[in-house]
Amino acid sequence: MMSKFDKYSGDCKIEVAGEELDLDVRLKDVKNIMSTQKKHGEISEKGVEKMLDGFKEIVMRSYPDEDEKNIESFLTKNFVEFLQEFSDEMGWADKSEMKKKAESLKKKV
Repeated sequence: MMSKFDKYSGDCKIEVAGEELDLDVRLKDVKNIMSTQKKHGEISEKGVEKMLDGFKEIVMRSYPDEDEKNIESFLTKNFVEFLQEFSDEMGWADKSEMKKKAESLKKKV
C-alpha cells in the first residue's frame, strides 16, 4: 500500500538547452529560492545572485561528478530558461507568466 506522501516522491525533472535534468530539490532549496523575491514577485540583483547560487547548489548535488565551472557556465548561459522550467515544474508560475519576468531578469544577469 502506498503511503500518503509517496505520490510526491521523486525528483524535479526539467529540460533546459536540450539537456534533460533530474534535480534533487530539497525544502531548504525552495525556501532559499523563494526568499529572493520582493513584493509583487520582483527580484533584486542580489536576489538574482542568491537564486543562481541556489540553482547551482541543486545542480551540483544532483550531478556531483560534474565540474563546478561547467555547471556555472551552463547556468549562466541558460539562467532564464532554467528559471522558467524550474518554476513551471514546481508549480510556482506557468511559462507565460515567467516570460514576462524574463525580460527584466535578462537586464540583471
